[in-house]
Amino acid sequence: MAQLQQTAVSSTQWLDHHLRERRQRPERAEQIDAQIRDRLGATRAIVVLDMVGFSRQTATAGIIATLAQIQHLQEILVPTLEEQGGQILKLEADNAYALFDSPDLALAATDSLLHRLNRAHLHASIGIGYGELLLVGDRDAYGAEMNLASKLGEDIAGPDQILLTAAAHSVLTHPTWEFTARTATVSGLDLTLHQLVCD
Repeated sequence: MAQLQQTAVSSTQWLDHHLRERRQRPERAEQIDAQIRDRLGATRAIVVLDMVGFSRQTATAGIIATLAQIQHLQEILVPTLEEQGGQILKLEADNAYALFDSPDLALAATDSLLHRLNRAHLHASIGIGYGELLLVGDRDAYGAEMNLASKLGEDIAGPDQILLTAAAHSVLTHPTWEFTARTATVSGLDLTLHQLVCD
C-alpha cells in the first residue's frame, strides 16, 4: 500500500513540476506536453457512477442510514466491476470512478452492476466516456472524456440509466446492444449522447 501511495505522490509531484515549467517556459510547451503524454497518457474507457437519491435519503433517513446504503452499494460495485476487468480509481461519497480497457467491457460491467444493485433495492446513474486520459498515480484521471463521463453520470443520467459519449459509442463492437440517441448541452457544448436500452 505504501508503495502505491508513493507512486501516486511521485506522479503528482512529477506532473506539478512539468506544469510549472510549462508556465514558466511557454516556448517549450509542445515538448513538455509530449513528455507528459508519454509518461501519463493512456486511452481508456472511464466510468462515473452516482448513487441515486443521496440528498433525499440524507434528508429523510439521516446521514448514518445513508452512509450504510453507500457502503452496501460499494460492496456490490467494487467486486462486480473488478471481476469484469475494471480498475477502481476512487470512491468518493456516493460517487465511483473506474477505468476499463474498452467501452464494451465498461458497458457489460455496468449493465451487470445495475442489475445487481436493483436486486438490493439500490439505484445509480452511470456515464461512460472513452479517449485519451492522463492517469496520475492510481486515483486520478484527467481528460475531456473524463469530464463528459462525469457530467453524464452525475448530472444527466436518470435512475438506472447508462449514458455513453459519442466517442465511447463509436467504438463499440457488441452487436446486440440497443441505444437511444439523445442530445444535451454540457458546459456550453451541444452533444449527442447514447442511452442504453435496458431489458
